[in-house]
Amino acid sequence: MRIVLFGSSDFSIPTLKYLHKSNNQLVSVVAPFDKPKGRGKKIIPSNFSKYAIDKKYSIIRIKNFSDSNIEYELKLLNADIFVVVAFQKIPDHILDIPRICCINIHPSLLPKYRGAAPLHWAIMNGDKKIGISIIKLSSKIDAGNILKQNTIDFRDNENFGHLHDKTSKIGAELLLETIEIFKHNNLYQGLIQDNKLATLARKLKKTDYLINWSENGTKIKNKIRAFSPHPGAYTVLDNKRLKIFDVEYYDFSIDLISPGSFIIKDDQLIVKTKDSFLSILIVQMEGKNKLAIKDFLSGFKFCDFKFE
Repeated sequence: MRIVLFGSSDFSIPTLKYLHKSNNQLVSVVAPFDKPKGRGKKIIPSNFSKYAIDKKYSIIRIKNFSDSNIEYELKLLNADIFVVVAFQKIPDHILDIPRICCINIHPSLLPKYRGAAPLHWAIMNGDKKIGISIIKLSSKIDAGNILKQNTIDFRDNENFGHLHDKTSKIGAELLLETIEIFKHNNLYQGLIQDNKLATLARKLKKTDYLINWSENGTKIKNKIRAFSPHPGAYTVLDNKRLKIFDVEYYDFSIDLISPGSFIIKDDQLIVKTKDSFLSILIVQMEGKNKLAIKDFLSGFKFCDFKFE
């Protein structure tokens, strides 16, 4: 099969690696223009771009699909399948280019969690099983036919980083299996999604990262897991933003303490939630490095023993 891969982020890298090692012909990679970074504003290739360059793949750079030259270049590739992983929405006139279809990896059990942040919302909602779907792209976002699906367990000691890496690799494996199906039946359509069961995993806002200590401990713990190791759920301490990356439940009882209030006990910071106590394990104060709580406590002088 002649394949063109549209990718951008680290989530796309396992798919690139698996296609590179497969018996398919990866004829080109499509990626956004790399952005300037750092104080010098130098153009630094993304990890995805670096791998494609290292393997000597031609890269078609794209800002958007309004450029007619992009459509022309893609048609010249004579691709059987376009594979799309962590990329912008593909317009209909591009979807129609490959001989068979465009397929996409989406890390949810579709039609659940359609949208930009399925893993984050699954973690925040306390899901114990996470889906990975291979779908045929259509004009409506994440609504195309399901070509292949799988589920994995999400353990209590895992966070977004673990889940991101696991689903990107499993998605790449499922993608190759789906391509094999098309080799034997290029008319394969999969299963139509039931739109009545669809839920939305909307794009995240900065306010989603803020911890509300008046919520129950489980909900707070799930939020912290959903934004770890990056960008970090946060609270406010002494008028500064404090990111929290890991917590554990703490069996404790004390009267007359309100949610968000905390105590220091045996090199531990123990904070009250609506219904329980959490021991904070890893933090990062605004403008500082990430620290284990013991190291943080040894160097921080508290003005108040309550998170805002």
